[in-house]
Amino acid sequence: MAGGAAHLRPRPEATRAHRRRPRARDARDGLRGLRRGRRGPRQGRAVGHLSPRFTACATRQQPRHRGFIGASIHPVSIPDDHYPPPPLDEAPPFAVGPEDSDRVGGQPSLRDGLVLPHSFEAEREVLAAVFVDPASFDALSESLTEDDFYHERHGLVFSAMAHLAENAKAIDPVTVQQLLKDRGQWERIGGARIIGELIDRAGITAHLEHYRDIVAAKAAVRRMVEAARQIETNGLQDIEDHEEFLDEAEKLVFGVLANRASARLEPVGEVMVRTLVQIQNAVDNDGDITGVGTGFRDFDHITHGLQPGDLVIVAARPAMGKTSFVLNLASNAALLHDKAVALFSLEMPSEQLAQRLICAEARIDLGRLRGGFVGKDEWPRLTAAADRLSASPIYLDDTPGATPTAIRAKCRRLARQHRLDLVIIDYLQLMSGGQKGNRSREQEISYISRSLKGLAKELGAPVVALSQLNRSLESRTDKRPLMSDLRESGAIEQDADMICFIYREEVYNKEIEENRRGIAELIIGKHRNGRTGTVKLKFWHAHTRFDNLAQHHEM
Repeated sequence: MAGGAAHLRPRPEATRAHRRRPRARDARDGLRGLRRGRRGPRQGRAVGHLSPRFTACATRQQPRHRGFIGASIHPVSIPDDHYPPPPLDEAPPFAVGPEDSDRVGGQPSLRDGLVLPHSFEAEREVLAAVFVDPASFDALSESLTEDDFYHERHGLVFSAMAHLAENAKAIDPVTVQQLLKDRGQWERIGGARIIGELIDRAGITAHLEHYRDIVAAKAAVRRMVEAARQIETNGLQDIEDHEEFLDEAEKLVFGVLANRASARLEPVGEVMVRTLVQIQNAVDNDGDITGVGTGFRDFDHITHGLQPGDLVIVAARPAMGKTSFVLNLASNAALLHDKAVALFSLEMPSEQLAQRLICAEARIDLGRLRGGFVGKDEWPRLTAAADRLSASPIYLDDTPGATPTAIRAKCRRLARQHRLDLVIIDYLQLMSGGQKGNRSREQEISYISRSLKGLAKELGAPVVALSQLNRSLESRTDKRPLMSDLRESGAIEQDADMICFIYREEVYNKEIEENRRGIAELIIGKHRNGRTGTVKLKFWHAHTRFDNLAQHHEM
């Protein structure tokens, strides 16, 4: 037994040789293997599982500010193919731990050593595929940027490829290497090591779109994590203006979400299918309303209703009935056409809006109602109107100084939880741009106008915004509004799909004939997708109500 044991004991020199062998081949021979197109001894060996999890939630919850942002990163399941991709939980052969200084931004870890979500392998496969098929870079550049790569070396290589593509130059290892050297970034990325690794990985492009989506998804999660960290940092400071803090937090979060949505080129055939459906709907409606009906017959005859994605501006001088008009529009859309309406009033509290809605629907004098003088015969009409309005899909918000970001967030939530067919804002000049810095009021209005147009397109619903007119029009003999009378008009006129003006002569001419009293002109001054004209309506001042007039509109 003793002899057998001695016979099985390895010789010291054999043990030393066995231990030395991997070290001798680990770096130099491995790199030579990459250059020859074969794998080094450690390439492809799984040495760890990169599936970090991160969950951040608000430690303090307040009534109006609760936040939870979470992300769980798992290995990606890739469908079997004739050319199956390599496993994406494979660790890279160098610099993968939290101590890696290669991270973009220089802050690789969160807390407790957790690494931000990323996929080293997907980033590498994306870049390697371009060396095989340089034409594939065009598709990548539509959805990826240098900042989407977690590893700085990968971002620099992608940036070099982008520069070559923009200048119509060949994208290959030689041109990329030369450009990186010209930029002084060659040693920064690791020199021949990183290029050699990409060359070694090149060979299969069947899964390029899948890898691209992984890189983009990880980048989106990282941006949301960074937004959460920024919100946390801001929240732990001494906050003087809580509304400003909440608005900034919403902007950070929705800024990440906005980056996810990107327009794409689509075949005209797909657009034609949707267009034919719209045309068929118009035919089925006998050429009548194809959008959101307003209840104003002659106006709908010209516009075919308020169209999805349109920004509609309704402008007038004070006392013309702007608020009454959009309240009537809201109740008509909801009660007559069962459309869900979100009405944001930055000037008037919700209770006053409700009073006006009730008076218009029940045809009760608003002044008498506010004074408490409601007759016995009016109570049944009042309660019936209140019941109808209570059951309607109208939503009111009277937050003062609302920002486009806040309104967008509320509209998104309403559309997701219920539905949303029409947005009304009273009025545009009372909105806050929510942007810091020295910006003129005209620049702020331009930002608000552009944001509202973007909101209409995103929701696929018309957005109606009231606007003020310049006082200067009152110095003219004919005080009917013109496009130039819009306050801060440049951006509004450009962004709006339709601009309407409300004009009542009796506001300026107290001696007007009796048969012309209560006549309001709704002037369509701009209509991007249709004709313009003037629609006459009947205005009941006591009831704050607009009605159809028997006569036709003037063209």
